[in-house]
This record gives sequence, structure tokens and C-alpha cells, in this order.
Amino acid sequence: MSEANVTSSEYADNLRIIERFFLKTHRSGFLFAVSDDELVQQELNATIRFLLQGKGKTIRIHIWDKEDDAAPPVEQLRALISKYPDTAGIILTGLDGALHHNPNLLVQLNFGREALSELGIPLLFWLTSRSLQKINVEAIDLYNQRASANLYFEHSFETTDTAHSALHYVALETVHANKDLGHIEARLKLLQQQLDEAEKNQRDPVDIANEIVLELLTLYAQVSGTARLIHSLIEQYYDQFDLQKPEACMTLAYALRSSGEDEKALFLIEKALSKYRELAITNPQTYLPYVADTLTHLSYGRDELSEARKGYREALEIQRELVQTNPQIHLPYLAMTLHNLAVLHYRQHKLSEAEQGYREALEIWRQLAETNSQIYQPYEATALNNLALLQSVKNDFKAAEQGLSEALAIREEVLGSDHPETLRTRENLGQLHERMLQSDSSAESL
Repeated sequence: MSEANVTSSEYADNLRIIERFFLKTHRSGFLFAVSDDELVQQELNATIRFLLQGKGKTIRIHIWDKEDDAAPPVEQLRALISKYPDTAGIILTGLDGALHHNPNLLVQLNFGREALSELGIPLLFWLTSRSLQKINVEAIDLYNQRASANLYFEHSFETTDTAHSALHYVALETVHANKDLGHIEARLKLLQQQLDEAEKNQRDPVDIANEIVLELLTLYAQVSGTARLIHSLIEQYYDQFDLQKPEACMTLAYALRSSGEDEKALFLIEKALSKYRELAITNPQTYLPYVADTLTHLSYGRDELSEARKGYREALEIQRELVQTNPQIHLPYLAMTLHNLAVLHYRQHKLSEAEQGYREALEIWRQLAETNSQIYQPYEATALNNLALLQSVKNDFKAAEQGLSEALAIREEVLGSDHPETLRTRENLGQLHERMLQSDSSAESL
């Protein structure tokens, strides 16, 4: 097998090598990757940066300067690191184009190899087959200091069977690095193995789609950066999914919505709603909760605000009846629908209706948090935050300050001081204090 004939397994292996290179190289180091396809380089750059960002490493991309009066290559990199001190590694690309304007670039890199080492960070050089031949002659000393053999990427994993192998690896590593997703890691790994084995053994695609892929999609929808993997799996197995089952439609809709495909998701949610309505005619006790839940998901994604409002109100009517029979099960769903409708009313500038919805949702979440604070206090903080923002719009600064302070205290305790939601609430409180100061200054000037 030639070096350029890369299998999906080798593709993922090469990706792991690059990941380890940036993670384990604590000082300087040089690694060379080879591809004649610019799209492949761009895909790998994005994947590597995303993968390393999840593990606390900021990797920068540097395109070699093509200007005739460009600074020497080492100076270009020094300037980049000076501008971005958090740089933990650099991916260097655009070598062929730069060589056209500066034929001595490789010679300069070779003579400057000690200065490159003094940068103290790992460097990944992208080469093409043309620049690979040139570097063997014009920068042989630098080339001989590479950390491992060259890594060859000849095919885009959007168009070959390398897709699942490489993207599965990225998904697993993302989950492994995120403690909040630890509960799905073992199941995700098992399902990925089952999918690989099923495809290898040529199992019935219908069984693969409905027994393995649907559950995989449920897990991938919880992991950031999996949009391409979700699209790839749905495209491959779409005709095999049993879309007569509303739960299959909803699983696909969740996955599509998580990857930004709202229009396709809404089509499947509507299909599921129609089926649940049919089932609820003969078995309302079992299927009315599904009708209400599907209505809320459908309303959440609608651009037509009047239709969204209509859907939420129908869901609320059903959920209020269900709460009378089993409040323990149905109160959380009622609170969420109330909150989502309040958000919609806020967008429509119906502030009184929005405030009423936020307050009712907040009251329910407070009640639920008394018996399960870990689950429901984050929701309580969300309602407090949004109610406070509404109160700020109405210039009720004292109430807004009290609400944001309470939301911040909850989020610091439950989520931690560095969680994005905590930071957002702290920022909201800071902006409120600025408005309060401006209001006081304006009043004093009158």
C-alpha cells in the first residue's frame, strides 16, 4: 500500500498522532502533514482546533505571508504569538503560495530552525507533494528534526469512508474531555463499536438504522461539534428509518435541530404530532402527554410567532389537565411550556403576559427544587434571570437586581463560577448596575 492510499482507520490514526503531538509536546517540535487538497487541509485544521480546544489547548492557524515585502518566517510567528499569548501550537499552511512570492522561504526556515525551536511550542507544517520535494532539498535540516513520519491525508472525509472513523473519534474525545457528558461516554463507545461491526458484517440496514443509529443520534445531539456526523448518518440511513413510528421522527428531529437543520426537523415533528394525535384518540391517557410535548417542540422552532403561540397554548391546556391527575410527572413539563411561552410573549413585547408566565414557571420550579434542588435549581435560576431582564426593561431596577443576584447565587453554587451561564448572569448584573448608575446621574442632573 502506498503512503497516500489512506484507509479510514489510518486517517483516524493520523488524527490521533496530531492530537498527541499538540498535547504531549511541551516545548518545541515539528510535524509534517501532506495533502494536495486544500479542502482536506481546511477540514483537518478545523477538526484539530475543535478537538484541542475541548482539552484546553488553543491552536492557531498561520497562513504564510504572500507579500513581496513579507517579514521573515520566524518573525511572522513571533508576531502571532505576541498578539495571542495563549497560543499552545500553530498549524502552518499556504506554503506553496508563499514560495511563489518568496522562493527562499524554505531556506529561511532551515536557517531559522533554532529560532523556531526557541518559540517553545509545537508546529505542524502542511505540505503538498510539490513542497515536500522542495523541503527535502532546501530545508533538509529542519525536515530531519520532525517528530514522526509524515502524515498523509489525500481524501476529504466528507466524501469517503473515512467519515465515520474520524468523526466518531472526535465525538468520543469531546465527550471524554467534558465531565458533564461522562454519563454517556460508555454507551456512546459501545454503540459506535456496534455500528462498525454491523456495517462490517453487512447486517440489514433497516435493523442498523432503527436499533443502533437512532440511539447514536440521540447521544450525538448532546455533543457539540457533531453536526457533520449527524448529517452523514441521517443521509446514509434515512430511507431505512421507520418513520411510521412518531418516536423515530422525534429522535431524528432532535438530532437535526441540534445540528442547525431546523426546517427538516420541523417537518419530522409535524409528522410525529399527526401520528400522536391519531393514537391519542383511542388512548388519551398514554398519548396526550406526547401530543403536548410535541406541540411545545413544534412551537419552539416556528418562525410564525402567532402559530407558535397557538401551539404553546394548546400544549398548556393539555398539561394543566394532566397535572390534575399526576402533578409529580407533569409539573416539570408545564413549567417549561409556561417559560417558553413567556419567552415568546417577551419577543412580541407582550410584557405583562411574559411576566405572568415567568412568575408561574418560577413558582413551579421553586416548588420542585425543594425536593430535587440539583435538577430544578438551574431552571429556577433561568426563570429568575429572564424575569429580571424583563423587569429591567420596565425600569424596575430594584426587583431586577434582586432577581439577578439570586440567579447568580444559585448558578455559582450549582454550576460553578466559571460556567457560561454563571458568567452570563454576572454580566447581566453588571450591565444592570451600569444602567442604575446612569439613571441616578440623570435624576441628579434634573
